[in-house]
Amino acid sequence: MRTRAFRSFDLAAVALLAVVLATPLALFLTRPDRTTSEVEGRKLRTRPQPWLEARDLRSSLARLEGWFDDQFGLRDAWIRLDAQLHLWIGASPTSKALLGRDGFLFLGDEAALVNVGGLRPLTESELQEAVEHVRVRRDDLAARGIPYLLVIAPDKHGVYRDALPSRVAARPPSRTDQFVERLRHHDLPVVDLRGAVEDARSEAPTYYRTDTHWNGHGADAAQVEILRAIRRLVPDWGAALPTDRRGPEGLAFAPEGPGGGLAHLLHLADRLREPPRPVLRGTTEMCPPGVRARQRFNAKPNCRSLARQCTWHRIENPFGLRDQPPLPGGAAFETRCADAATDRTLLVFRDSFASELVPHLSAAFSRAAFVWTPARRDLVAFFTKALEPDVVIEQRVERLLFRADMGAPRPRETSGARSD
Repeated sequence: MRTRAFRSFDLAAVALLAVVLATPLALFLTRPDRTTSEVEGRKLRTRPQPWLEARDLRSSLARLEGWFDDQFGLRDAWIRLDAQLHLWIGASPTSKALLGRDGFLFLGDEAALVNVGGLRPLTESELQEAVEHVRVRRDDLAARGIPYLLVIAPDKHGVYRDALPSRVAARPPSRTDQFVERLRHHDLPVVDLRGAVEDARSEAPTYYRTDTHWNGHGADAAQVEILRAIRRLVPDWGAALPTDRRGPEGLAFAPEGPGGGLAHLLHLADRLREPPRPVLRGTTEMCPPGVRARQRFNAKPNCRSLARQCTWHRIENPFGLRDQPPLPGGAAFETRCADAATDRTLLVFRDSFASELVPHLSAAFSRAAFVWTPARRDLVAFFTKALEPDVVIEQRVERLLFRADMGAPRPRETSGARSD
């Protein structure tokens, strides 16, 4: 009887294994190709046409392999299972995102970890090159009578260093500390937002828990420092700029929602949800015609959160000039505010952190252009000629300070952040 029972068990196990192995292959062979993966948040490779090319057999086989990998049945389910198993043991399924304390997630970016951990200070030559970038931008614009301001947005790693994983230690001085100190020594225009954003934590969260960016409250603290710096640069008309914080009373809390960008990197945006987050009162989503809400945290695609008296439009071919240089970062858009605090024009070279600043800055200037690209010298010359701005801001998050077009090279390979 026991032998028969064991045989029945063996047969059942073999049958289950056959089903597990055959189901993904059957789905691959019978269902239409998918074009996107909600779990991975990317486009999937579809069946190549033609399948094989005798002239380039190696590339044809690589395309077939990619198609098979992306379209294999139950791929999303296996990815989610792997991510969930990693989460159960307290590990991240990808080096791109770190699991911090109290549900906080952090970008696993090498430059950010090198900076917060004080792992490799800038050499003197690297520091001089980075400072020279700022000096050249300031002098080029000063020759046109336009003030320039470098604005440094803090990495989440430094503001929430108490929530970093235990193996990552925040140890000053950081590369940003070195850079800011040298800029101030040479009296170059810089706004270091780290202190203001960290101080605002005592009132409400300043960063999204499952994303790498600051939220409306963090941006509120940042915009005050930026506008105060502009007032110091141009006291004649800058005195009209608002420099009062909205504070907690100017915030509403959006309900809990799916996780942000870091949760998506972990393939668990529906599992690692974003808690109620502060959003700015008195703003509205401005979207082009035909844009639908995206079922993701903090987003409608191609929309901007603006003060209600403002409008915006995308600049497809900026200002209609034929000699437009290529934009390495892509998008550019312009805002117009009828009852802005000043009748002046602002030009901002930006990264993703400026998105939350748009409602504040656009309400302070009757016209503002936001260009998602590094402040390359030819681009600065092009846009200042086209726009004739009254002030130019170059905004960068800490981890991008020493990458392309800021002089110093990216950090060399390291063994990771120092542990406690």
